[in-house]
Amino acid sequence: MADHNAHAFSKHDTEVLEDLVRLVERELHLGDMIRQQDEQLRTQSLLMESQKEKELLYAQPAQEKERAETFLLSMKPAEIAAELRTFGTMEPRYFHDVTVLFTDFVGFTAQTEKLAAEDLLSILNGYFSAFDGVVGSFGIEKLKTIGDTYMCVGGMPAETAAHPVDAILAAMQMRAVMREFNSNSDDIHMEVRIGIYTGPVVAGVIGMRRFAFDIWGETVNFSSRMESAGDAGLHQYFRPDVFQGERFFVCEHRGKVVTKEKKEYDMYFVKGILPALDNERENGIPRSFQRRYRTYFRKELTSFPHAEAAVVTACGESA
Repeated sequence: MADHNAHAFSKHDTEVLEDLVRLVERELHLGDMIRQQDEQLRTQSLLMESQKEKELLYAQPAQEKERAETFLLSMKPAEIAAELRTFGTMEPRYFHDVTVLFTDFVGFTAQTEKLAAEDLLSILNGYFSAFDGVVGSFGIEKLKTIGDTYMCVGGMPAETAAHPVDAILAAMQMRAVMREFNSNSDDIHMEVRIGIYTGPVVAGVIGMRRFAFDIWGETVNFSSRMESAGDAGLHQYFRPDVFQGERFFVCEHRGKVVTKEKKEYDMYFVKGILPALDNERENGIPRSFQRRYRTYFRKELTSFPHAEAAVVTACGESA
C-alpha cells in the first residue's frame, strides 16, 4: 500500500537523488554528443560523396577531351590535328611536291562476296592495319581507305625530298606483307595493285560535323589512274624524272597510258633495287643503298623492304 504521508529526506536520500540527477545529466549530454558526432559523420560522408561526384564530373570532360584528341590524331597528321584543336579550322595549303600512293586488291569482290560481314571486315582490318605499320615506318601519312582502296601520301605535312623513294620502298614492303598473308591463308589469296605519282597537291580540311582531311589535284587523279591501269603483281608507278629514280631502282618502260582526260603518259615498271645497291645489309638495309640515300637526302633510312620484296614493281612519268 502506498504511503501518502510527507517524510523528510535524510542526508543520504538527498545525496542519492543528487547522484541520480548528475547521472541523468551525463546521459543526456552523452546522447547530445553522440547525435552531434553522427551528424558530423553524415555531413563528412555527404561532403566526400559530393567531392567524388565533383571529381567524376571534372574527370569526364577530361577523359572525353583526351579521347577526342586521340581520335583527332588518329584521323589526321599530328600537325593538322594540332591546328584544328587550337583554331578550330585549317587554312588550305599548297604542296609543290608530294608522292601519292594508291592500292587496291585485284578480284577482291569476287573472292569475298560470300563472306560474312564480320569475316570481311576482319580481313580488311588485317590488311590495312599491316599497311598502317608499313607506311608509318617509312614516314608516310595515311589519308583514308575507301572500300578495298588504301590511300597515303609522302612529303607532307613535313616536307622531305626523300618521299618518292620512301613511297617506292613502302610499296615493295606492302607487296611482301600481302605475300605473307597469302601464304598463311587457305581460302583468300589477294594480289595488290599499287599506283604512285609525284607532283603538287592542295591539302585542307572540309566539313562541319565530321572533319575530313584530304588532298586534291591532278597528282591524286594520276596516281589513282596509275593504280587502276596497273597489273597485279607488277605494281607501283611513279615519275622517275622527279627524283632520278634510275639512281635507286631498275625501271622498265611499260608503254603509254591514256587517262580519262585523253592525255597520254609514259608508265614504267620498277623491276627492283639497282643490283649495285643491293649488297651486304646492316640492320636489314643494304649498305650501298643507305649511303646513296644519305647522300641525296641527308638523312638515314631506318626501314627497308624484306629482301624478297625488292623485285618486279612499276613506275610512270609525264609525257
